[in-house]
Amino acid sequence: MNALYETVDQIVNSLNEDNKHQKGQQQLLMNLAYEVRKAYSGHRLIQYLPNSNTCFGHK
Repeated sequence: MNALYETVDQIVNSLNEDNKHQKGQQQLLMNLAYEVRKAYSGHRLIQYLPNSNTCFGHK
């Protein structure tokens, strides 16, 4: 998760805020990076799929 966060962060920093298209991409990727960081640090709930033992989230 940490490697994913750092990769997304590097991509975000390479985008040009002045370019309207890239600014939108940058905002979406910043949201993704935020959620990845929160999940990595354990600040997200664990969620199970219905009728399954498959768990998504941080234990």
